[in-house]
Amino acid sequence: MAPLSRFNLAAALLLIGASRNYGWMLVDPEFRGIASKALGAFAALCLIAIIAYHCASKWVLLVSAAYGFEELQTFACSVMYWVEPWPVEVGQSICSARIGFDVGAVGIFVVGLLAYKLASVLGAK
Repeated sequence: MAPLSRFNLAAALLLIGASRNYGWMLVDPEFRGIASKALGAFAALCLIAIIAYHCASKWVLLVSAAYGFEELQTFACSVMYWVEPWPVEVGQSICSARIGFDVGAVGIFVVGLLAYKLASVLGAK
């Protein structure tokens, strides 16, 4: 598949940005915060996909997968919370509250591991 033309890429970015920044206004006021969070995650997923597609290298794909997985969690938890809220303590993420496990601890471990591997590869060159 050919890369997006500059025009198509510009149109995609405009649509992603407009959806992210203004889409939450289409939602009932009581749900705008969670809708904004979901739209932000969805926008990030779209941008990650565009970057991964255009710069498909092993490292870009690995980092895109890790980042994308975290954004997918944010999107999914936001939508599920919007549909059927559950109790969330102050300072806790909604995903962690849902499953009873600190999801962020796993995420930061993966980020650290990827940073270490990238640093070792850069140091070896």
